[in-house]
Amino acid sequence: MVFAAAAVERAMKIQEVIMRALSGAITWLQAADILGLEPRSVRRWRARYDAGGRVALYDRRCLRPSRRKAPALWRRLCGVGSWGSWGGQRPSMGD
Repeated sequence: MVFAAAAVERAMKIQEVIMRALSGAITWLQAADILGLEPRSVRRWRARYDAGGRVALYDRRCLRPSRRKAPALWRRLCGVGSWGSWGGQRPSMGD
C-alpha cells in the first residue's frame, strides 16, 4: 500500500503520542489535547493500534474510491466528477 506523505506523518505523530501515553509519560487526557481529539477518539485510536499495530493508524479513507465518483467514461465524456453534478441522478443513455 502506498500512502501520502501527510498520512504517514500523521500516523507517526499518533503512534508517538500513544506510545508516550502507554509508557505513562503523559496521561490519556494530555494525549487527547496534543492530538487535538476528544478522549473517546483517542481511546478508539489506542484500540485500533492494539489490534493492528502501526499500519492501523493510517487514514483509511484513502484506501477506497468515493461512492459519489462517476464512472471514468462519464467523467471523460461529460466533464463531471460526481453524480452530484447531475442532481443526484445518473444521466440516461437515451432510453
